[in-house]
Amino acid sequence: VIGNNAYSPGNPSENVLIAYADFDDVDLENQSTFDWTYNTIPLLDEWNQGIPEWIRPHLSMCVSDDGKVALMGYNTNDEIFVFLNENYGIGDYEYFSECYQFNTWNPQNLNGSYFFADENGEPYTLFWSFAPCNNMNSIFLDNSNKLNFCGSFGLQCYEGFYWFNLVYPKAFQFDIDTQEFSFHDLYIEGANPSDNNPMVPWDLNEDGIVDSLLQNGDPYMVEGFPLLYSYTGAAFHENTFKIVKNEEKGWLAAVWHDGLKSKYAYEGVPGYEEWLEVPEIAICISADNGESWSEVIFLNSIETPEFSEMIPVYIYPGDLIEDLGDDHGKLHLFFLDDYSYGSYVHGNGENLGGMQMYCSLDIDFDYLVLAENETIPQVSYELYNYPNPFNPETKITFSVPNDFEKSPIEIYNVKGQKVKTLECNNHVIAKATESLYHITWDGTDENNKPVSSGVYLYKLSIDGKTKAVRKMILLR
Repeated sequence: VIGNNAYSPGNPSENVLIAYADFDDVDLENQSTFDWTYNTIPLLDEWNQGIPEWIRPHLSMCVSDDGKVALMGYNTNDEIFVFLNENYGIGDYEYFSECYQFNTWNPQNLNGSYFFADENGEPYTLFWSFAPCNNMNSIFLDNSNKLNFCGSFGLQCYEGFYWFNLVYPKAFQFDIDTQEFSFHDLYIEGANPSDNNPMVPWDLNEDGIVDSLLQNGDPYMVEGFPLLYSYTGAAFHENTFKIVKNEEKGWLAAVWHDGLKSKYAYEGVPGYEEWLEVPEIAICISADNGESWSEVIFLNSIETPEFSEMIPVYIYPGDLIEDLGDDHGKLHLFFLDDYSYGSYVHGNGENLGGMQMYCSLDIDFDYLVLAENETIPQVSYELYNYPNPFNPETKITFSVPNDFEKSPIEIYNVKGQKVKTLECNNHVIAKATESLYHITWDGTDENNKPVSSGVYLYKLSIDGKTKAVRKMILLR
């Protein structure tokens, strides 16, 4: 076990006191007194004491079945690091680290000015690095050969600040054999989520060009706010990132809170009024030890009937995804049903307490994996729309190699919410060529009400499997 030393002269710090003891199940049953041994890690002590400079780490500990002990996290120098001991914490810890600042380009507005600039119009020099994600855990994977934790990157500048509305979850990994760090974009994903380059929210196809411009000439960008409360003052304290596993099956679940819709309501953005006190639980799953990840599952009191009338906060998953058979796994979740939205200890919300709750999710991992010996035909799927941008309607053209009635076109907004499903049948579809079909979207939702201007994603699925996703812009 570890305990944090939260004090350093003039600066907070978290160098750790490590305690270990030998015991077995008999000792536990007899409630025996353990013989504890304590030590610290010299480098963390130096960071705490300001030798040669004060550095604050944010870390968590995990222990493998074969006796490895690891402390994994990041620090205030924007380094990702691992302290690794392979003998149950006895002896020295080996240290691995890498600077995790990723320079990115500054997009320009239609008039040629830079979007991220100071009051004199001088562009900021931008980079991606760790944003508030210091309340995390870490786990061993792949027969204890890899380490993982879930956190987030935020857009920052070398002038000394970052943008709270541009923060995005990542899954970070360290390969013990190769001694290499890597990460995967969880939400929002770019074109290559595992290429060790952070996705750029104004260039999701990663071609170096702004994807689209708003009517005022500013670049459009997909925003992210994976934080619990809509006010940013508590961001350092009120963030939650957890990752859990089923080692035998190779299943992972990354869990965090998302407050983007609540933030929009807090800022008075039209259409989000009902989200003012509605945080969301976000869950992303992997069936291959983190090599690929699913789209995000969002749970909230508006769209999830089981959470109706609740304010679910401080989500904490069980350590194990339980194997239910037939490629189904049970994810155990604890959370607080808060009686007042906000953190009272940080000056927001009322001191009304709450109810500790438990729930579980039955997750079907089958759609993420290939059946044994299954092969996928290498088929190229056409999918595009014209005009784009459009108002009020656009024609979507797509190709399918089989029965088009099993190939719906699903339309999503940039928050990942499904807007409409265009069922492909003989009444609405037109054949363009021998292999291409047309279907028209009139810019309405499932209730045939016009949707607002913005960027929308449309997805071609065949037999329930996603084949292609494209982007279109509605300008009213």
